[in-house]
Amino acid sequence: MTNKAVKANEGQKSKGWRPSLFTRFILIGTLNAVVTIIIIWICMHPFNLDYRVSNVIGYILGQIHNFLWSKYWVFANEENKERNTIRQAIMFIIAFGSAFTAQYLFMISMVNFFGMNEFWTQWLGLIVFGAVNFTMHKIVTFK
Repeated sequence: MTNKAVKANEGQKSKGWRPSLFTRFILIGTLNAVVTIIIIWICMHPFNLDYRVSNVIGYILGQIHNFLWSKYWVFANEENKERNTIRQAIMFIIAFGSAFTAQYLFMISMVNFFGMNEFWTQWLGLIVFGAVNFTMHKIVTFK
């Protein structure tokens, strides 16, 4: 190893072990999926809201939760923490809009064209959302 690599490695050891970026994203993504789906279920069942309205409410509330975890843990580093939070919030909203649109169109298509259950398509939509969301945050929001 070069001197630079040894110093970088020593710096990592002193900070303690930390899961990889992808592992952190999966952990928080899973937590966020649970938060989102619980909110959607509450909106659809006790409150009898339409599945589309429930979807919007669930994703918006879930993304507030997700932004804080993403900024301060998933994509966190000293440079990122010091970056302009307003700029990151705007980029986060753009990334969210892209991911949400992809999953929303997927969900509507599955219900309208394939007759899938309105609640279960929410679960499948989380996969579409997660893939687009991770890519956008990695490339745009927290680069």
